[in-house]
Amino acid sequence: MKKYVFAIVLIMIMLISTSIAFADTDPNVIVVNPDQYGTIYSDSLLVSVKILEPKTIKVAFYEEKQIKNGVAVAINVNNINEQLDLAELKDLTSEPVYDKETFVSTNKLSFYTKRVEGITPGLYRLRVDTVDSGGKILFTSNTHLIVKDKSLEPAAEESLFKAPQLTTMQILQNFFKNIFGN
Repeated sequence: MKKYVFAIVLIMIMLISTSIAFADTDPNVIVVNPDQYGTIYSDSLLVSVKILEPKTIKVAFYEEKQIKNGVAVAINVNNINEQLDLAELKDLTSEPVYDKETFVSTNKLSFYTKRVEGITPGLYRLRVDTVDSGGKILFTSNTHLIVKDKSLEPAAEESLFKAPQLTTMQILQNFFKNIFGN
């Protein structure tokens, strides 16, 4: 249920945003990283897009900022715990972190990758446009990402490291059970 509410909230954010694309997404251009509506706790990000046939794409990465008193300010996402908090964001504008980089795929499987350094906490948007030979936009995909301060990252559960270790005999038994059954 929370995922549906979160999806609806972020769709509303996209509709309110000043830079909206009304095109469908290209099924042959898939954003691998970052995940849609994902949260990271880092100052760098690896952007990765998979292209499944020869195409030309344009990739841009924006920080979504809020207009307050006529000035664009970063959105404080450190206190956002509920997806509903994102619905309250109004007067958004997009500022490029890096602007439209063109990538031409000539194979049936290609990857566009770019490392983005020095990002600060806030709300970001990755935009991937599929364009034709004349530069006309055919498809557009927008992926939103929340970047939070590293100090707010939840600690890993201790039980992860306290899992019982299997002996060699147990590993072999499990292996043969998987192959031959009980």
